[in-house]
Amino acid sequence: MKLIKEFQIESSLEMLPVLIEARGESILLVLIYRTGPLGDFVNSLIVELQNLPRKYRTIVVGDFNLDLMLPENVQRFAPLISEFGFNQQSNYTTHIHGGILDLVFDNSDSAKEISWIPSPYSDHFVIIIPT
Repeated sequence: MKLIKEFQIESSLEMLPVLIEARGESILLVLIYRTGPLGDFVNSLIVELQNLPRKYRTIVVGDFNLDLMLPENVQRFAPLISEFGFNQQSNYTTHIHGGILDLVFDNSDSAKEISWIPSPYSDHFVIIIPT
């Protein structure tokens, strides 16, 4: 894997967008950590993603701290999924106390199934995203 470019963001979101090359494919990888009040998080994320190049496979991954086992949280992400053609790949508990908190949005039609392993260093599981 090779880092090609790191992008700057304009908002106060805790996110790191980078362009990487993995197995000959350029991937826009956006790492997210959401803390504090929900506020306008999803709309702010959409705006930031709209400012990034859209010609690459895009994977948005991180600790969103919104449990997708709750229908209201699934609905919160509907505009993001619609705008970018994402599939949400985390379909199982990602935290030792339950809940789908660590999300993986991928716009590739050929995305492979993700997996996880427990971590002795965190209360979250390690998410493995095959490229």
